[in-house]
Amino acid sequence: MQDGKVSVPFSAFLGYDRGTHGELVVNEEQAVIVRRIFSMFLQGYTTYQIANVLTDEGIPTVTGKSKWRSEGIASILSNEKYKGDALLQKSYTSDFLTKRAKKNNGVIPQYYVKDDHEAIIEPEVFDHVQRMRASIGKRKRVSGVSILAGKIYCGDCGGYYGQKVWHSTDKYRRVIWRCNQKYGKDGSKCGTLHLTEEQVKGLFVKAVNELIAMRESIISGYDTVIATVLSTEKQERRVAEIEAELAELEAENEELIAQNATVVLDQEEYQAHRDVILEKYEKLNAECQELTQDINEKQMRCEAIERFRREFEKLEPVNDFSEMLWISMLDRLVVYSKERIVFVFRDGSEIELSSAL
Repeated sequence: MQDGKVSVPFSAFLGYDRGTHGELVVNEEQAVIVRRIFSMFLQGYTTYQIANVLTDEGIPTVTGKSKWRSEGIASILSNEKYKGDALLQKSYTSDFLTKRAKKNNGVIPQYYVKDDHEAIIEPEVFDHVQRMRASIGKRKRVSGVSILAGKIYCGDCGGYYGQKVWHSTDKYRRVIWRCNQKYGKDGSKCGTLHLTEEQVKGLFVKAVNELIAMRESIISGYDTVIATVLSTEKQERRVAEIEAELAELEAENEELIAQNATVVLDQEEYQAHRDVILEKYEKLNAECQELTQDINEKQMRCEAIERFRREFEKLEPVNDFSEMLWISMLDRLVVYSKERIVFVFRDGSEIELSSAL
């Protein structure tokens, strides 16, 4: 496990088969079920409801049982292996005579392996599901959970769009999305329009199809962006230089301390010398941290583009709204006016539409 070698009970693990060398290989027939479980959860189904649907439809579990259980669905929704990662040593054998296993709560080391195998669920989708599960756990219910929340921004004030209900008690009841600052406390009024959920979903389908129509030119630009805008070569060279300089300053400081311990130095000069070393060290260290953060951000951006590229390359034109695509592909939707609604995708691509479908 310390070497990152992943092993699972394949006969009882939905979605993957054992490969030639013991690696995880996607079982496409079972992967359809896994994706459906995640999709149903995103639509607002509870784990209990998902289990009932699969049972009623006669879909057998991975071990061949006819009845699905809520606990099994929850285990699938929380298993990081479905996004291509692997947390090793989740449990351990506490008694080698009875072979009894216990959950590992820090008793022994755990190891997390990223990008170990092909993912069935996109990392963004998986992470979103974890946030939903955490939120549901706090509220003890699923109502009010919407995948549109946190994705729609106001182009006027920069605030979030929120869900509002009109005519909540009569036959004209209608759910709309509008800027949460539509009517400010100071009397100001945000000028952006409201949208119905159907409009948002319809516009998203249109935006995705327009993006697909531009796929060839968009994908051809990925390598250029990664090699130029997101290149970290210059920053990495500077970090290496700074680390060497920091090591020299540390050695100089240690030598100075050693001299002061064996030879009585002028204490004012000694302290002044150490202050100069410390000032240089702090300045270089701050620069190094800033560069490292920039490198990490660029690397994360490259990883996001690569994940987007993998899905984008195999994406077919869509007719209906997909929760999976909304979460995995879209970064944000910015509403400026009826004539200007901008979909910003995770690769940085933008599609501008009007509110008229």
